[in-house]
Formats: sequence, C-alpha cells, structure tokens
Amino acid sequence: MAALLGGNDPCAWLSALADLEVISGPREGRFPGEAEFSFQHALMREAAYSMLTEHDLALGHHLAASWLEGK
Repeated sequence: MAALLGGNDPCAWLSALADLEVISGPREGRFPGEAEFSFQHALMREAAYSMLTEHDLALGHHLAASWLEGK
C-alpha cells in the first residue's frame, strides 16, 4: 500500500476510513505479513475508482505491478 502512496504510511487514512465504515479490515491478506482492506460496498468502490484520472489509473496499476513482481 505504501508503494501506491509514495512511501507514506497509510495507517491513519485507513483507520479513519474503517471508522467511517467505508472500508473493512485490516485482515490477513493473500500475501503473508500484508494486511488487506476492502470497500464495504461495491457502489463506494466504483465511485472512488471513477474519480481517478486515466493517468492515475495507469500509475496505480504500474506501481501495483512493480510491488507484485517483488513478492
């Protein structure tokens, strides 16, 4: 997650979103030692995703792929 946020610690943001019941988690993820979060509702996920620009989407996918390659 930090790779997507430029190395910034996402804990404060994720805790606030979990408190607001926008996301659920953390829980044990698919990768050992990595926490996993998810949106509580599909509509909220779609709304958040639709606000990203094409550049942001491409960058996010590139950073995620780079992170996955390191696993």
